[in-house]
Amino acid sequence: MSPATIDDTAREFVAPPRSRIWRILVVDDELTIRSSLSLLFSSRNVHVETASSIEEALEALQGLSFHLVISDLHLDTGRTMGGGFDLISRIVENDPAAKVGLLTADPRPEFEAEARRRGACAFWAKSLSIKELVAQVRELGIPVEIGR
Repeated sequence: MSPATIDDTAREFVAPPRSRIWRILVVDDELTIRSSLSLLFSSRNVHVETASSIEEALEALQGLSFHLVISDLHLDTGRTMGGGFDLISRIVENDPAAKVGLLTADPRPEFEAEARRRGACAFWAKSLSIKELVAQVRELGIPVEIGR
């Protein structure tokens, strides 16, 4: 945060601009993915919350607005697939301003098409390099950084 200053001409106190806090929600049933992404994206200006299920994600989304939600496609819902798709639909319905990115170990074109049809703005393979994932999250307007 920049220090407060005094405007020499008016001799008035000018408060420093408030830093914007960016909020990311990471939803994945794998603890290592949640922890890794939280460590990667967390900074002074980026707050990361995690959820291990659709239920936890929806609970987090009830009280807060997130700039970006990164969700796994195959969340453990007792079904063979669809958990991430369902979550995208619920997020877009409840908070149209939130950006949603789907992260998957199974990056089939038909899955990407369905994710985008439901409102996802990004579709990432879990095999994507950290550097490339950070670059793509930055392209969404979230000021994440590597090597803080």
